[in-house]
Amino acid sequence: MKTKIKNIKALIRSKINPANPKLNIILTELEEVLHSYKVNPMKKANILKVVHLLRSLESTLKLFLQENGIPFSGHSSMGKFFHIYNNHNYRTIGNIDSSELNRYINNLSNYRNQFMHNAGEYPTNERVINNLLSEIEICLIRILNL
Repeated sequence: MKTKIKNIKALIRSKINPANPKLNIILTELEEVLHSYKVNPMKKANILKVVHLLRSLESTLKLFLQENGIPFSGHSSMGKFFHIYNNHNYRTIGNIDSSELNRYINNLSNYRNQFMHNAGEYPTNERVINNLLSEIEICLIRILNL
């Protein structure tokens, strides 16, 4: 997990303007995942990992849109950002296709909502966290290289 987080942080650092003050907030959010191991019981540690991972993802998606001059209105949400990446018509970056959109909605946005909107729901084990981390890495590699 530590290596994947290190790789994701390096990717984000390489694609977001280093002068942007929000960059360090996102990187700190990823560091918090590693500090979550200190929390007991394990189900609380795992929900903290999910929260920190998905907040860093959502913030990165938003920041990358802003840095590329792609506007959005209304509330911020991960699903909304994925739809913008799918159907925007700005030339600054490319688009994700519909299969990628569906994958990210199902594996990231819906996954987030499962825990954020259902009291008492917790990730079952560390494998679930590692799968989420892999999905986030796949997503960010694709989107930050559009």
